Amino acid sequence: MTAGLVARGLGWTIGDRRVLHDITLQVPPGELFGLVGPNGAGKSTAFGLLAGTLEGEGTVALDGEALDALDLAGRARRGLGYLPQGPCSFRGLRALEQLTLLAELRAAPGLAPAARAREALSSVGLQERGGVPVEALSGGERRRLELAGVLLGRYRVLVLDEPFAAVEPRSVALLARALRGVAEAGCAVLLADHARQTLGVCDRAALLVGGKIVREGPSEALWRDPMVREAWLGEDERDANVKPMV
Repeated sequence: MTAGLVARGLGWTIGDRRVLHDITLQVPPGELFGLVGPNGAGKSTAFGLLAGTLEGEGTVALDGEALDALDLAGRARRGLGYLPQGPCSFRGLRALEQLTLLAELRAAPGLAPAARAREALSSVGLQERGGVPVEALSGGERRRLELAGVLLGRYRVLVLDEPFAAVEPRSVALLARALRGVAEAGCAVLLADHARQTLGVCDRAALLVGGKIVREGPSEALWRDPMVREAWLGEDERDANVKPMV
């Protein structure tokens, strides 16, 4: 039995356009893995196939158990948490109320739902914003709140599509520490993003370009790879003497 998340031969076609080509990924418990690349590379499509929101080619297994016949809800029950790229906040609730509701829905041993919600809010640096209506939060604050909601689930694997979208750099460092803590507790964590700081957050990464993985390895090695800079970071970054956030 292979531990962690294993995906083999993922592919997806829309009309006559091939969006994703034979993607294989393996992320063991305790690892932070980044799927990086330019906009339109196919990152969200790959994560949709992992999470069960899209149907396509290939197989997905978690700790040796096949997930292919399961939809998003079924995969969540097996231990796969998913943060989609688009907004997923509940308008009409305050920030702490949203997390408390999610904590009640995602029953877990230990702390009561309200206490778990406060703990999750603090983990993303929003402990002073719990009484603020969701619609009054900034875009970055809402994204942090949405990530806190996924962290409440205590999943075995997290599939996070652009978790740092609209989040200011200072708060990205805080979220990175929260995700590191989740990984150290035994969760496999996958991030998809086009922001360069993702390489500084992850242990290992794969560069996706045109629906194909063109490089994969330790994040530091990808950061130093001239081809990665050319294909992803662009002309302005190719010779930059700046490391990603660590």
